Amino acid sequence: MKATLLTERTLEIYLNIAENATSSRDFDLAKSMLRAACDHLNEIFQPVGIKILVRIAELLAVHNINEQAESIFTRALRESRTQSTEEWLLARIYDGLSEIHMRQSNLKMARKRCEQAVRLIGKQAECSNDLLASRKRKLALINLLQGQPMIAYTLL
Repeated sequence: MKATLLTERTLEIYLNIAENATSSRDFDLAKSMLRAACDHLNEIFQPVGIKILVRIAELLAVHNINEQAESIFTRALRESRTQSTEEWLLARIYDGLSEIHMRQSNLKMARKRCEQAVRLIGKQAECSNDLLASRKRKLALINLLQGQPMIAYTLL
C-alpha cells in the first residue's frame, strides 16, 4: 500500500510540473516531465489510479505524443475493468481514445470510442449540455469524414 501511495505521489508531482509548464508554454519541460512520468509507469507493475493515468494520457495528447497517449489510455481502460471506475472517468478515456484514433485516421475506432463517450456523458445527471453537445459534434464530424452525412445531421 505504501509503494502505491508513493508511486501515485511521484506521478502527481510529475503531472503538476508538466501541467504548470504547459500553462507557462515551457513545452520542453512539460515533455520532459511527461517522459519521466511514463518511465516511472513503465517501471512499476502495480495498478495505479485511473485518474492519474487519464491525466498523463490527456497531457501526452495535448503535446501530440499520440502513441504513448494511446498506450496509457488503453492501460487505463484495461485497469478500469479491475478497479471500480466512475462513468465520467470512463467517458474521458473513451473520448481521449477517440481523439487519438481520429489523429491516426482510424475513423472506425474513433467513431466507436466517441459513441461510447457520448453514451456515458449523456447518462451523467451533472453533465453540462455544452460538454455533451461538443462530443456529439465530434461524433458528427467523424460520421461526415466517413461519408455518412445523414447520420451526422441527426447528431447536430
